Amino acid sequence: MNWNFEDLLHPRFYLPLSVGIVSYVLILFAKNIFLGRMKKVAEKTSTKIDDIFFEALSETKQFFIIALCIYLGLNVSVLKSKHAIYIDRTFVIILMFQFWIWGKKVISSWVFYTVQQKASDPSVKTTLNFLGIIFNLALLSIIILSTLANFGHDVSTLVAGLGIGGVAIALATKSLLEDLFSSLSIVLDKPFLVGDYISIGEWEGVVEYIGLKSTQIRSINGELILVSNSQLLAAKIRNYKRLKERRVSFNLEVELGEFKISAVPDLVRDALSTFGNVKFERANLVSFTSSSASFEMVYWIESSKYKTYTQVHHDVLQKLYNHLEKNNLKGKASARV
Repeated sequence: MNWNFEDLLHPRFYLPLSVGIVSYVLILFAKNIFLGRMKKVAEKTSTKIDDIFFEALSETKQFFIIALCIYLGLNVSVLKSKHAIYIDRTFVIILMFQFWIWGKKVISSWVFYTVQQKASDPSVKTTLNFLGIIFNLALLSIIILSTLANFGHDVSTLVAGLGIGGVAIALATKSLLEDLFSSLSIVLDKPFLVGDYISIGEWEGVVEYIGLKSTQIRSINGELILVSNSQLLAAKIRNYKRLKERRVSFNLEVELGEFKISAVPDLVRDALSTFGNVKFERANLVSFTSSSASFEMVYWIESSKYKTYTQVHHDVLQKLYNHLEKNNLKGKASARV
């Protein structure tokens, strides 16, 4: 079809142009008003959901608004009927690209605010960044499949192929995926945090870093122990950092002369009463001979720290030794926690 200058002056060209211009002005006006109010609401609330959606909508691109206005204008144009399929497909591509920008911003903002809220746990950042990558890949896959479906392609075969490929990849990387999901489980369930003193089988020490595949533990001897996350979750974990107080039990064997057996618990209680962070529980006779008696002593230290335990127990035994010596008694003590 050949056009001339007179055709361009025909009213049929004014309407699409007018619709496009008016739509552009109205959309920009509505966008600025809506985002302005949404920003004020987001600043007043403590929740981060409105902040996330505000940041996502702020990523509405100028090319998308222009494309939307042109599309609206073409819908009232005679050109639409002749080139409808190309116009629709072009707009679908632009729309899906904008959806991807919005979704990507939602994911990145969610990761950012969640990491910010859990800044005390460095492992959260590693795991959430990994989740962000997974969510972005899932979002991109959905966008591509939706675009192909809008173009009239049968995506069921493609989805089935991706499913088979996904199974093959999962089988090939089984151990890696186990560690990755174990890392996620550690972050969500929090059996331990960075800085906790834990014991797993033959390994024990302070957790220094929780990665996607393994966790780093600094042993009491100074060496760095790397344990895969799947192994950690499969084992029995003792978290000493979560202790509110530590129970100490030890055996005390006392040589008896004229000293009465019944006086030993009182002697131990007196020795422990001088410590402000120690609670005496019991002192029971467990065995005796004609010359000695063996007692099981139990007390509690109001601290979870191992160094505090060793120092307090040292002071307790020293104090107890002084009490025995003062009463002319000989004793032998062996402790177990």
